[in-house]
Amino acid sequence: LAVGGPPVHPQAIALGRDGVQAMEIDAAGPAVSSLATEILCVVYGPRFAVALATQVLRKGAEGRKGATREAFEVQVLDAERGTSGAAERLSGGEQVVVSEAIKLALSVFAAQSSGTPLCTLIRDESDGALDAERAIHYPAMLRRAVELGGFDRVLLVSHRPDNVAACDGVIRIDNGAATVEVAAY
Repeated sequence: LAVGGPPVHPQAIALGRDGVQAMEIDAAGPAVSSLATEILCVVYGPRFAVALATQVLRKGAEGRKGATREAFEVQVLDAERGTSGAAERLSGGEQVVVSEAIKLALSVFAAQSSGTPLCTLIRDESDGALDAERAIHYPAMLRRAVELGGFDRVLLVSHRPDNVAACDGVIRIDNGAATVEVAAY
C-alpha cells in the first residue's frame, strides 16, 4: 500500500526495479566477481581481485536504518600496489583488461545459469582497445572463459595479427570472398 497515494499491487513491487531483478543482480555479484578474478589471473596472475558492489553505504548514514543504497560499482583490489577502490583508479590499459574480464565473466555466468547449453562465445573486435603488452594475453583470456562457461567455440573478430595467429582457425574475408584456414598443430 502506498501511503497518501493509490494502492500499489504487491506484484508491481515484486516485478519493479527494486524487486526480483534487484535480488537477481545482488545474487549474481559474487559469482561474476569470482569469474572475472579468475579470468584476470591469465593476464596478471593473482594481482587483481574484482568485487561488484550492489549495495553501498550512503554518505553520512553509518549505523542508521536504510544506510545503504542500490549501486553497481566495480571495486578492484590490487595486491601489487596494496590498494583497493573503484576501477577508474587503474591505468587505462588495466581498466580495459578488467572491463573485458567482467564482460567475459558475465557471458560465462549467463552460460552457467541459463539451463540451456550456450555453444558459442562471440567477441567482435574486443581486443582493439588493448595495448600490445596486454593484447597478447587476450586469446588465453578467451580460452579460460570457454573452459569456465562450457562453450564449444569462440568467434573472434580481430585485426591484431598476433591474436589471429593464436586462433585454431581463421575465416579471412577479402574482396567478397571467404577462405577458411585451420591451424596445423
